[in-house]
Amino acid sequence: MRKTMILIVLSAVLMGGCVSDRTFDRSIPAIKDTLLPFPSKETIDLVPSDPVEKLLASMTLEEKVGQLVIAGFYGTSVDEVTEDLITEAKLGGLIFFGRNVESTSQLVDLLNTFKRIETKIPLFLSIDEEGGSVSRLPSDIANLPGARTIMKKNVLNLTYEEGRAIGYALDEYGFNMNFAPVLDVDNGKSNSVIGSRSFSTDPMVVAELGVLMARGMEEHGVIPVVKHFPGHGDTAVDSHAGTPIVKHPMDRLNNVELYPFAYAIERDIPAIMVGHIILSKVDAKVPSTLSYAVMTGLLRNQMKFEGVVVTDDLGMGAISADHTQAEAAVLSIKAGADIVMISHGRRDPFKAVAALKKAVLDGVIPMAMLDQKVRRILRLKLRFKIDQTPHDQVDVGKINEWFNELRKK
Repeated sequence: MRKTMILIVLSAVLMGGCVSDRTFDRSIPAIKDTLLPFPSKETIDLVPSDPVEKLLASMTLEEKVGQLVIAGFYGTSVDEVTEDLITEAKLGGLIFFGRNVESTSQLVDLLNTFKRIETKIPLFLSIDEEGGSVSRLPSDIANLPGARTIMKKNVLNLTYEEGRAIGYALDEYGFNMNFAPVLDVDNGKSNSVIGSRSFSTDPMVVAELGVLMARGMEEHGVIPVVKHFPGHGDTAVDSHAGTPIVKHPMDRLNNVELYPFAYAIERDIPAIMVGHIILSKVDAKVPSTLSYAVMTGLLRNQMKFEGVVVTDDLGMGAISADHTQAEAAVLSIKAGADIVMISHGRRDPFKAVAALKKAVLDGVIPMAMLDQKVRRILRLKLRFKIDQTPHDQVDVGKINEWFNELRKK
């Protein structure tokens, strides 16, 4: 589907590479144990002629803070509260759940309604579409094989093709961001939350197949957000209900849990979701989504990730047991997240935005830090040519034909 840029134009810096027959690659640099300081304003390389800098300079504090939040909403149409998320809270994006989906025509109409709301900066319109057990597309769309099923077929190209198919379908509806693929390594016998959502128990296989699927999504302009850093595969607790803890030493983490993410970072993955997991060898006190040591020290400074960091939903049990979503939003942004996810509660996204604005005004979140985060978000939106152009109705038959072909392979 053809896309037209709104407001500003920039050539997309697309991920390179192609699918070929190759062996799994372990050529990832070792991760060190030392932490580096947060970069000061003076160390950030600014290009005066850069259109992102021009847009950033034109933004109000409210517009900047709003970009830091992706929110869930309620219902299958846009009511006044939902519209206010965009017009008043000036949010950077929305996430869609089953509660927002009735049918193909309804979903396209809903997405188009959001696209027609006047906004200075185009919205992330996101969803979880992994294939298999995690799918939120309408019921008239065929279900794709899950990650473990794909791996068992032992065909690299099939993974890439499924990524392309998912990207095509999401783009047809009007989505531009997908919280997938899963880069967790399924090596925990008591893990109930990941399981077959993971490609494999082998970190090399997870890394290779995950990146191939991500590249397929990108081909259709959909941003892949890999998850759940630093690894939810060997945990006994579901972070929806409690706080999972990973106690492995760094050598093990480097070779297993962190390996797929390091592999993806080396290949320019654009965004990573951080899970509510305590990584005890890095920060034994708080979940990774609230940890400076994990998000800034490990992910940014040691693993050299330069893309956008998104938290898992701050309303999950691992966080809500100790913090309101507004409190957690401030802690998370200060610790290193670029975007916080507030999936539940009609007023909670507004409270989070207000808390973030106050934190900036009070100096808790420095303006230089805020600008750096917004800069990353704007670059991501421009890289993928995110826009507000409404879409035509979806050809369900064409999508199902492609999906069913993949199921038969």
